[in-house]
Amino acid sequence: MLLDILMSYLKFFVSMLIYRHISRQEFALRWLFFFAVVFTLVPPVGFFGYFLVFIAYSFYRNRNIRHLLNIFYGLYPVVMESLIGRLLAFYVFPMLGIVLVHEAYVSWYDALLELLVFPVYLGLTKLLKLDFTDLKVGFQRQYFNRFLLPMDLSMFVYMVSVVGLVVFADAIPHSDALREHLNSIYLILFFVMLLYFNAVSKERLKQEILEQKDRQLQELSTYSQHVEMLYGEIRAFRHDYLNILTSLKLSIEHEDLNAIREVYEN
Repeated sequence: MLLDILMSYLKFFVSMLIYRHISRQEFALRWLFFFAVVFTLVPPVGFFGYFLVFIAYSFYRNRNIRHLLNIFYGLYPVVMESLIGRLLAFYVFPMLGIVLVHEAYVSWYDALLELLVFPVYLGLTKLLKLDFTDLKVGFQRQYFNRFLLPMDLSMFVYMVSVVGLVVFADAIPHSDALREHLNSIYLILFFVMLLYFNAVSKERLKQEILEQKDRQLQELSTYSQHVEMLYGEIRAFRHDYLNILTSLKLSIEHEDLNAIREVYEN
């Protein structure tokens, strides 16, 4: 039981780290302890609730953003944890000669998988140059309105398929092989979609910066023209003012009071 609780903490903590990485939002540690204990003590709740808790938390934290984006933030850590974990179990560990030698070591084997999920995830995102700061801005500015729904649906279908293959493993022939193929195909598809989102975000943000610079140059040009116009008005005023002073000077020198009065009144 203690090892099961620790595994729940570890699995949930890894998903929390991935959630924070994609959403750029902190996840209070009290939720880690609460959900991990509940999921361990009530197995059905733990098994199915794990797939929904991040969606619920995202809606709780982000009441002012679109529902599809909240669903994306909620499904992303669960899907990514599943993809990376199965990538390690199906391909990386066998290549390194790490095998499960006895059923008694299942929990330790799973713990090793979970400990490596987040470092491998960070390594893949750096290798693929995925910038989640730009990606989040792209989501907030609705660059991907047409693609968020298919993305969310694909993640949902993937998780339902994985759960179905696990729950009905005995009834489905070659369920392990099917899960392996499903993971491989969706892992590639998922990162291709992320790369596309990332490229679009960078390009759109770059375009916005260029447009902003163009607007600033245009505004600077307009301001310069306005200053030049004001300077011309000042020069014209100075010219007229000097003419008036000259007229007054001549009138004063000739003591012509009528001329002085006429200049003053005009």
